[in-house]
Amino acid sequence: MRWTLRERGFTTLALLGALNALANAWRAGGASPSAGDVLGAVQEHSRVFLILVATIYAGELVWRERDVRVDGQRDVVPAGTGTLVAGKVLGLLGAQVVLVIPLLAVALLAGFWRGAEGMSVSLAALWVGGFVYAFLAQLTLLSLLVHAVVQHKVAGHVLLIVGWVLAVALERSVAVPSLLRFANLPPYQWSAADGFGGAGATLALYVAYWSVVAAVCAVLASACWVRGARSRWAALLR
Repeated sequence: MRWTLRERGFTTLALLGALNALANAWRAGGASPSAGDVLGAVQEHSRVFLILVATIYAGELVWRERDVRVDGQRDVVPAGTGTLVAGKVLGLLGAQVVLVIPLLAVALLAGFWRGAEGMSVSLAALWVGGFVYAFLAQLTLLSLLVHAVVQHKVAGHVLLIVGWVLAVALERSVAVPSLLRFANLPPYQWSAADGFGGAGATLALYVAYWSVVAAVCAVLASACWVRGARSRWAALLR
């Protein structure tokens, strides 16, 4: 967690994501915005930076020790692979909490300054924590699995980037069921009078569903983790 927060690339992406979200949240909803307009803009216009963070830093979890050639020291640590992977994952997810705090600040600044109807600290925290952060964490765990399986840093990054591009293209051209669109939520609207309306429970179920799927990705990544062998699968087949 400490290493991630000290990374210039991480802080740069966090800053760029916050600035892009601020620029779009400031004009969302026209002259009389609602909290949903502002928060939706923050959510939408931070996505590309969250995808980059998930892709890059999930790869760093897999490759950092090998890149600096200390993986041999890690491999002989008397701890289970699942424990080592869990520590890495929790550290990165903790750093990502820090990353989304500026997005919360942006939402509150734009919302209160513009007088967005229905804006509150609790709503903004729920929205950023339940939608934005959950999306980032879920993508991170999927990215971790891809890197653990592919076992090639550049190929893993390329495969993920191509996957995100294809996902966006399919979203715009093909009617894919929401339950098959990883980390995405079904269409919803928010109003000051009715909140999420009848969609609130459905959204919560989707967040929980994709969180469980992401947790399964983390378990599978741990099973594929390279430790003391060229490939986890090669070690299992000996």
